Amino acid sequence: EILSHQSYAEAAWQCSADFRACAGPAGAAEFIENAPHTSDGVDILAELNKINGLLRLIYWLFFAACIVLFGVFVGWKWAWIPGVAAGLLQNVPSKAVQKSAYAALCKKYRQ
Repeated sequence: EILSHQSYAEAAWQCSADFRACAGPAGAAEFIENAPHTSDGVDILAELNKINGLLRLIYWLFFAACIVLFGVFVGWKWAWIPGVAAGLLQNVPSKAVQKSAYAALCKKYRQ
């Protein structure tokens, strides 16, 4: 019965979207406790993905400039060194920004 009606799939999709819009586990628990209602439609994960995409773009543009400068001033033979360093270190700023962005988004959408 459930598999043969599209309305169940649409309701499940809407419920999934509502939970993704919650600000973490505490937000999801609050959402459940205050049911029935709808969310404000803000998808925290989508917001974090936007922030992370912008961060990665800026990060790699910065390191591309570093590689070029390193190649010009030190030598292109050694230009791979900042590229390897960029690859190895990329998760450090990403995790820090994600953590602070998540906290800021949770604070913003809890109020």
